[in-house]
Amino acid sequence: MEINLAFYQFSPLFKKPQKNLASIGKSLSTLRDTIVVLPELCHCGYQFKNQDELLPFAETVDKGQTISSLTHLARQGNLLIIAGIAERDEKKIYNSAVAVSSQGVIACYRKVHLFNNEKDLFFKSFKPSFTLNSSLTKK
Repeated sequence: MEINLAFYQFSPLFKKPQKNLASIGKSLSTLRDTIVVLPELCHCGYQFKNQDELLPFAETVDKGQTISSLTHLARQGNLLIIAGIAERDEKKIYNSAVAVSSQGVIACYRKVHLFNNEKDLFFKSFKPSFTLNSSLTKK
């Protein structure tokens, strides 16, 4: 079995989701049939001081600019994209990793072990892990 795996490491621009998503899109545009791993908070950067500052950049996993952009990229290249985002679930914000395929979000992991000021920004998850079984085959 052959698996194509790519890691796209970059420094997300703080509070610039459109520019970050454009950078991701450009860098991933030539990939095909690949699992791609993006950094934590890849859409908005990481230097938030409090939840009020972070809230405008947190998105629900069922809609939002980041998920929409990543789903489009996944469709174009038959990709499975693992991306770190600020996830909003009602009034809570989680530091989450989403698995995005051509169908949209197929899994979401919320960070369990929050460090330093992350505890001031995010809610802790109590589900330590999950297993994801997915095919990169288009349907």
